[in-house]
Amino acid sequence: MTAIGIRYLWTRRATGIWYESVTCLSLGDNQMSDSVSWPPYPQPLLLMFIPVWALVLVAVVLLILAAWLGAFLRGRNPLPFPDGGSRIFTTPSAEAKAAVVELLGQHGLRERFQFDSSTVLRSILWDGTIINTSDTAVLDKLKHPAASIGLVSTDPVASANAAAAFLQQRGFAAQVVLDAEPELPIAFVVTDAFSGTVLNFRKHVLKLPRPTAV
Repeated sequence: MTAIGIRYLWTRRATGIWYESVTCLSLGDNQMSDSVSWPPYPQPLLLMFIPVWALVLVAVVLLILAAWLGAFLRGRNPLPFPDGGSRIFTTPSAEAKAAVVELLGQHGLRERFQFDSSTVLRSILWDGTIINTSDTAVLDKLKHPAASIGLVSTDPVASANAAAAFLQQRGFAAQVVLDAEPELPIAFVVTDAFSGTVLNFRKHVLKLPRPTAV
């Protein structure tokens, strides 16, 4: 009598343990018999049973990360971090500010927020650039700057004093101004190391009043 043996592997879903099965087919009488080897076949587990909800969760997270990365690369980061500070440019009037903001928007630098106080009107663009217009009293205190470099600090006053001392040690005049805009915790440094530009130090955007979305 001639017999053919067929070996194959199988596993139980409940245990995840692999077994070896042998099916013997007798050519003489067309009979089949099965045997299972014990102990379990020492084959590494090659299949994993992942719940559908886990796959969906991973897919959603990947889509969110991809969307954020795409927005970040296009200069439209929707998140409040990283906060790299601000580059601020001053216009002489509210009408001039509106015109400049509209013009920049035509070239891809679109307005995201407005952040106004009683003395300063601000338009914050998607890349963090700020176009503002200020009252004469604010400009007088800061010696009429045309621009400002905004830096993030956990202690704006200490950082402004340290910056002023740094510049003074190198022979430049530097003055700290804390009351240019009393409504906001911003410390300015007015220095002749710049031409028409001042420094300002502020806390992280999450610790400032919420701006108005446009």
